[in-house]
Amino acid sequence: MNSAPSNAQHLRQFGGTIAGILHDDARTRTESGTRVQRIAIELAENDRSSGYGMLHGTLNFDYAFKATILNNKQIEYSCVFMWNDRIDPNAKQGDTPWATAAKMYYNPKDYDITIKWTHTYIIDR
Repeated sequence: MNSAPSNAQHLRQFGGTIAGILHDDARTRTESGTRVQRIAIELAENDRSSGYGMLHGTLNFDYAFKATILNNKQIEYSCVFMWNDRIDPNAKQGDTPWATAAKMYYNPKDYDITIKWTHTYIIDR
């Protein structure tokens, strides 16, 4: 049985981090405005059974949002997220044997990856 977290578990963990940030902002926000921040997010354990497992951490994670107060009870957050990482061997995650084997047959190169997406949330306060 595979004990690695499922894709749904990874998404819930990530979503919980974002939800916490937005709810914290909503509690103290008094006017509409924007926020931009860079943080590091580490999701569950590294495993090779899924893309989520392999791309579990970040070099950095950027998010920006525009908060619009709709009424005294709701805030609309228009968000942009950017997950940034460098794909390279990581000895702490056990990648050294894989990297050594790959170099016997190929000439692998490290590369940077960015995944960007948008989402709108309505937060009740």
